[in-house]
Amino acid sequence: MGKQQLSFKRTTVDPGHTVVLAVSGEIDLLTADEFESQLKSVLSPPNEVVILDLSDVKFFSSAGLSVLLASAESAKSSGISFRLVTTERVVLRPLEVTGVSNFFTIFDSVDEAIVSTQ
Repeated sequence: MGKQQLSFKRTTVDPGHTVVLAVSGEIDLLTADEFESQLKSVLSPPNEVVILDLSDVKFFSSAGLSVLLASAESAKSSGISFRLVTTERVVLRPLEVTGVSNFFTIFDSVDEAIVSTQ
């Protein structure tokens, strides 16, 4: 079994204010640091809205969850609107089980998350 790669795609929506970070692959102990550094790089001014698209995440561990929570905290303290996009059970389930899903604004699609910024 080769190491599962995590890949990231960053898209700026309205110039300089809304960024979509799409993640695909597996978020586990091996990839959590990379996940965190990618998130840190977008969760800072001048970005006002950060949309994290986890639609292509195939595995999401507690390591990923703690990165997500820390990122949500830092977004809040920077006044950045942090939105999640996923319909994947692998991501939603850990959020529900740990009772943290209410910390996040979760959308079914990137388009929905973008529209709510206007």
